[in-house]
Amino acid sequence: MRFTDLHGEVLIRRPLGYDANGNPVYPDEDAWEQADLETMIPFGAQIKVGYSSVAIIGFPDLSTLELRSNGVSTVEIPRPETCRAIRIIFGRFWANVKRILTDQCFEVEMSQAATSIKETELVLEEDGQRSVVKVVDGAVELRPKHGGEQVMLRSGEKAEVTATDLMVSSFDANAERTAWQRPVPDGGAMGDLLLWLAVGVLSVGAVGFGLLGLLVVVFLLWRARRA
Repeated sequence: MRFTDLHGEVLIRRPLGYDANGNPVYPDEDAWEQADLETMIPFGAQIKVGYSSVAIIGFPDLSTLELRSNGVSTVEIPRPETCRAIRIIFGRFWANVKRILTDQCFEVEMSQAATSIKETELVLEEDGQRSVVKVVDGAVELRPKHGGEQVMLRSGEKAEVTATDLMVSSFDANAERTAWQRPVPDGGAMGDLLLWLAVGVLSVGAVGFGLLGLLVVVFLLWRARRA
């Protein structure tokens, strides 16, 4: 597996190996590395997606998973048993799953529930005690881990699952999609121009630092307007 596209802050932590139960063993908490398009993703790797950042993961069966985060959120890519899968460790994600081979299955595991999905857009929220699944487009089969009956969620439906309860309700799927589809800010051509100007300004000494400060303010205002 590898990243097919990245925007913003995307970090990866690779496992050192596996314990006797087959669970990945990780180095210390500081062992996160910045990911890029050359980064390979081994099974068991954890991926952290920062605020307003995007990671698109390509799987060997040609499935793709796009993850957007509006905070600092973490997923794990477990070794598949029967299906491609991700495990939501913590945070809030907008996920878009595209499957090229329709006979392949794809699952999302959370602390309180597991879901089987096809080509689906959904929002996933996880805090370790409560799992929330919102289906923006498509359908999801959700199985509570506390032993309750599985339910089928369709577009505009959400489920909130705890260790003892399952609540299903509706939400505004269009408003949810709009909230998540803000473009990720980037410099673009204007950003490149300002960068080159900054390099030139720095070369003229002390006066240049004052001009550099002005350029930074202009750049930040420009990015805010684009967002």
